[in-house]
Amino acid sequence: MKKKNKITIADKALTNAIKKGEISLSDLPKSKRSKVKSIANSTSDEELEKASKNKYKYSRRTVKHISNSEKINNNEKINNIKMEKKFIKKFDKFSKINESDEPSEPKMYPKENKFKRIIEFSGDIENSLVSHNFNKGDGDGDFIVFDLMDKSYKLVSEMDEDIRPCESEEFDHMMNNL
Repeated sequence: MKKKNKITIADKALTNAIKKGEISLSDLPKSKRSKVKSIANSTSDEELEKASKNKYKYSRRTVKHISNSEKINNNEKINNIKMEKKFIKKFDKFSKINESDEPSEPKMYPKENKFKRIIEFSGDIENSLVSHNFNKGDGDGDFIVFDLMDKSYKLVSEMDEDIRPCESEEFDHMMNNL
């Protein structure tokens, strides 16, 4: 069982660093200050120097003291890097355009249009939707927007870029699997 007030080699090495001016006493936690002062008063300089050499001789880690202001700056840098990485991850989810202006990844569509598709109007497609109990909404045009979740469709005059286009083979596949 360790004694609470036992003086260790590390304590002596720390006291030696403070005596040399490598570390300021005010940088230490308040609980350590009185212990370091008592070690400095009761131990010779040679003994402190020897403890310091022994401490760092057997240590594989590099000991570096960081002041509170440096800790804050380092934390800000780390947070900024984390935020930048999160932004890059989110940004990478969107489609990218290469130099030839062709999409290198599929276009991302809004979440609210997840179950909607758009296809060119044809009587066969409308008949298929009716036979699968899709409800017709108001509208007129050359394209059909159908919603698989609501089982509804409507005619629109323009191709909406926020709705995923559907080919006739894909449409047949969806209707066969309803």
